[in-house]
Amino acid sequence: MKPGADDQPQRSDDRAAASGGPDSAPADNSVLPDSERPDSERLGGELLDSETIQQLYEQHNDELRRFLLGVVRDPQLAADAIQAALVKAIERGHTAREETRKAWLFRVAYNEALLVRRRQAVADRALKEIVHTTPAAIDEPADAAATR
Repeated sequence: MKPGADDQPQRSDDRAAASGGPDSAPADNSVLPDSERPDSERLGGELLDSETIQQLYEQHNDELRRFLLGVVRDPQLAADAIQAALVKAIERGHTAREETRKAWLFRVAYNEALLVRRRQAVADRALKEIVHTTPAAIDEPADAAATR
């Protein structure tokens, strides 16, 4: 810390940001209600146009699908990850430079595939738990009736 730094009054916007005040919005504005989002997000500003998205899809769909099949090993999960990646491309693709857009799309698709795979694993575990607990619940009433 610099000597005398405490002597300077702190600006109000610095205090608000440091204390998590109203000026320190979360990095991801998707958690904010529409009324608190920036106008560009609420009104659809700075979204990739449909022609660019269509070009991305046509140019990279086959390669992206093969890549994601290697990650999730399920064609339906790979398709879900591609769809989620294209939605992200529409919403946030404008942040990627045009020359790196393919790499950006593959990275987003990879992250979405991991997310889809985690969700599927949770669903599978829940289903297995239901299957393992259900026969015991069914057998108990039959045993109780047989002992009466």
